[in-house]
Amino acid sequence: MGANTAPILRIDGQDTAQATIITDPDGDQFTAFFPGPSATSSLWQPWVRRFIHPAACCFVQAPFAPHLSIAGTSRAAQMGLPVIWCPGQYADQMGRDEICSILEFTHILIGNTHEISHLRRHGDLSQQWLIETAGSEPVTLFAPDQWDQHPIKVPVPDAFNPIDPTGCGDALLAGFVHHLVAASADCKAPVLSQLIPAVEAGIQLARACLGESGSQAHSVAAILE
Repeated sequence: MGANTAPILRIDGQDTAQATIITDPDGDQFTAFFPGPSATSSLWQPWVRRFIHPAACCFVQAPFAPHLSIAGTSRAAQMGLPVIWCPGQYADQMGRDEICSILEFTHILIGNTHEISHLRRHGDLSQQWLIETAGSEPVTLFAPDQWDQHPIKVPVPDAFNPIDPTGCGDALLAGFVHHLVAASADCKAPVLSQLIPAVEAGIQLARACLGESGSQAHSVAAILE
């Protein structure tokens, strides 16, 4: 499919990640998730040093175990890259020290209401741009150092043909980052006028994901047109 597989770390004798996802007619889900091989720090550190380099536009820390996320975000910070952190299912497994270690390097934090609620109880989220999703409810943007002011609400249009919500969060993240980078925005210090259309682009990809079941191969450019 033309994907670059060079940065994929393979660990012999261990299975890849797997998820069993049950969705009821109302769209509520239960997920049993096996995260895949557990890389040790000694194995992971050389890997991130090899593949995280300053030629990148930004660094997206996807849901990884805490010690792997700390290694990735700290390496990106050393390279001077803006960091977008999406903690995902690992958010409520992290303690205060782990959360604060990653937040130190984070410029934009993206998560759902459950994830953000846990992080907020254990860390100071006021220094980053925060994007909080809530399913079909509006996406909320919080600006750094402005928690006491009114957040920005980006509406989520009704899904024209909702089928399967699996992967909608990943799709939203992909559309957001794609738009932000394509617009040549400064991901270290973005402004609201850049973030709102990036969130809207993410919502469009999430809607496309919601309208299909199983693996997908959408054209980002076609959807955003």
